[in-house]
Amino acid sequence: MDPELAYGWLSVKNDVYSFGVLAKCWVLNEEDNLATLLSRKIENQALVELLDPRFGFETNLKIKWMMTAITELALLCMKCPQELRPNMEQVLETLNDIKQGRYETNSIKGIIK
Repeated sequence: MDPELAYGWLSVKNDVYSFGVLAKCWVLNEEDNLATLLSRKIENQALVELLDPRFGFETNLKIKWMMTAITELALLCMKCPQELRPNMEQVLETLNDIKQGRYETNSIKGIIK
């Protein structure tokens, strides 16, 4: 749940946060909800330590790249305050870019601190 809901700040960006949480949980091998852990792993280029090996990223570099990109998007969706989050159209556009191979991983590195 978006932490900003506790303050009564209701907007469509709450849904963006929820998408970020779901996307993160989808690619991780653990149920760890700490965005800081993800940020640290991305910054240290150690995200693979958290990825679910059933996706086959160890043998398929494209899958590894896609999982990294989706995780970066998930972190962006969970940014606080909500004004820093993309809207759902931007999320969809980014997912399509990832699908087409047009997304650069670490492109949001400066955002995820």
